[in-house]
Amino acid sequence: VSPVVSDNELPLTIAQTNSFTTVAEGGVVGTTGTPLSGDSFVIRLARQPSANVTVTPVFDSQVTVTPASLTFTNANYNTDQTVTVTALDDGVAEATPHLSTIGFNLVSTDTYYNGMAAQPVIVAVKDNDAPGVSIIESSGTTTSTENATDTYTLVLTKQPSTDVVVRVSCDAQTEVLITGSTYAATRDFTFTNGSWNTTQTVTIRAKDDTTAELRHLGYVSHSIVAATSDDAFDAVIIPQVVHIITDNDNTVSANKVQIAESSNNTTVTEAGTSDSYTVVLSQAPTNDVVVTLSPNSQLMVTPATLTFTSANYNVAQTVTVRAVDDGLYESSPHYGGLPAASPHYGTIAHSAASTDLAYQGIVIAPVTASITDNDIPAVLVTPSGGSTLLAEAGGNDTYTVALTHEPTADVVVTLTPNAQLDLNGTSALTFTPTGGATPWNVPQTVTLTAVNDGTTENTHTAVLAHTVASTDRRFHGITVPSVSASIVDNDGPQVTVSHTGGSTEVTEGGATDTISIVLTQAPAAGTTLTVNLIPPAVIVPVPVYSKQVGYFTSDIGGNQQRERIVMDYTEIILLYRTTFYGSLSTQYAGSIPGTPGNTQVQNAHWAATKAIVDRMDLWWCGGSLKAKNPVLIEPNQTPPSPLPGINARQTILEALYYLNGTTGTPNSTTRYLAEAAYNPKSPPTASFDTDIRERARYAAYLISSVAPSLVAH
Repeated sequence: VSPVVSDNELPLTIAQTNSFTTVAEGGVVGTTGTPLSGDSFVIRLARQPSANVTVTPVFDSQVTVTPASLTFTNANYNTDQTVTVTALDDGVAEATPHLSTIGFNLVSTDTYYNGMAAQPVIVAVKDNDAPGVSIIESSGTTTSTENATDTYTLVLTKQPSTDVVVRVSCDAQTEVLITGSTYAATRDFTFTNGSWNTTQTVTIRAKDDTTAELRHLGYVSHSIVAATSDDAFDAVIIPQVVHIITDNDNTVSANKVQIAESSNNTTVTEAGTSDSYTVVLSQAPTNDVVVTLSPNSQLMVTPATLTFTSANYNVAQTVTVRAVDDGLYESSPHYGGLPAASPHYGTIAHSAASTDLAYQGIVIAPVTASITDNDIPAVLVTPSGGSTLLAEAGGNDTYTVALTHEPTADVVVTLTPNAQLDLNGTSALTFTPTGGATPWNVPQTVTLTAVNDGTTENTHTAVLAHTVASTDRRFHGITVPSVSASIVDNDGPQVTVSHTGGSTEVTEGGATDTISIVLTQAPAAGTTLTVNLIPPAVIVPVPVYSKQVGYFTSDIGGNQQRERIVMDYTEIILLYRTTFYGSLSTQYAGSIPGTPGNTQVQNAHWAATKAIVDRMDLWWCGGSLKAKNPVLIEPNQTPPSPLPGINARQTILEALYYLNGTTGTPNSTTRYLAEAAYNPKSPPTASFDTDIRERARYAAYLISSVAPSLVAH
């Protein structure tokens, strides 16, 4: 089985002004407190390209975007370029805010970037054609420390015939200013027929409680007071404001377990940046105190528990926080649930256990982490066999199309071939939500045929493009990879090679077989055509990317002798060790002796080497290396029949297995140490452990830089 792996690495780094992109129809640019007609954000590439990358914004009829495209080079890829968004004053009555989506098409001869799906920017558009209430938060969010304030403004989007009363309602964490220094849970703001377009300021204060809560959230809701408002506004839905509150009680003496967040907040990205905080006790316990960390489904923490003694109670212990890479396209509570570009939140609860009653079961502040999503709705295009090959003489090839996430409405993928391709009647594919006629996650097959055109072209390439349309703004206009088909011409002089009897089979020292080679037309008079037959071999072409970044030009010794692979080897080393000892346990029926035999140790090293190579094959090659070469010749085992041919998987496995040794003197294949706990922060350095570490490093080097070429050829 060769699984298709959908990458979720973000190709663009996007920073929005004031956290969100918000524009208004008919807004006045530069007027404090008034929705701006324009807003902007900046873009750069996430990593250095090997060729120029052109990024073209794709937007709908709600906004205009400038410039029309941005070009990033090998030199300026990490320099921010600004994109300006302006609302179109369209005269159409719409909700406030309504959403506009800006997608991005990436074009480059760098195959990593070309056609890659990029995260969209979701724009909140304030309407001026329908009854509504516009909210503008200072600096894009509402944030304060307990007992401090922040403000936002309210204004109507359309002139009412009578008064409109907007009620601001706070939860238990916040309160709204009434007048002077008086605060309450609710306050009404009245807009008249004459003052409807004059902004009114809402001042929100975080309640100064005595509970240690660290950074936490308060919610401010809004509603129309129907009894005293213009009926046209009664059904208006107004987004909530999320109040991000910084605690001021963490260091009070009553707070026995004190938590300090780095930069006073915890911010993480799915499959990306992590963050940390520290925990310390305020007073010495009489007995050990174990603090257990319980993250919700959005977060992971390391370690899971912290133990404090009377000797180390005042020594801060660090907790590392990572986001769960969940594959879900998630929404934020800000601005009524903007997806992807806005953060969502996760929490980590804490509990204490101790025979010291001063700590047993005490209340400990939770940690609230803001999480940036990395999941991008995309269209998966998968050629059968990994490529598309056609011949004008006849025959078809296929590829499949599916969506990565469930849409909220039908998604139509339109196919646009050039003149070299025939789609056999298929011009568009429709994907529906679950339960529809053509569900989003069921691949649909496209059959391609080469056009037999009578023109001498030799082997040439045809391209089929895709465009996407949907009322689900997450999918509308997103980039979809094109399909490139290699077409064998049948016009002009050709060399035709065919199997005799339909296949070619030979036996070592036994039966032979033949192939047929014929020209489609006679060579020019007085000339001879020579066809050289080359026996099969494993050819290892240097990957283009590897040459560009110097994998094979700078690893020449001295201080330049280094791997250019950046990864955390902990998972691979643990996989090796787990597989190694698991294999020994199986061979010895669950009880490994103090000194296991060399044969059993060799079998365990081979099993562990195979495990890490196959795992990395999944990461970097989609499992294709194993899928193409499933049969191996394995140490101490009866050779398979028939024997597999020379292949890349066998070669890489043997190179790693015999590390620091040879088939004659297999030093590393018989090394053994009894199983012990592995601490990645302080790894062991015995020869056995060094062998494992070296196998992991060289495996990463070979699989990431060389194996993709082996798979492709």
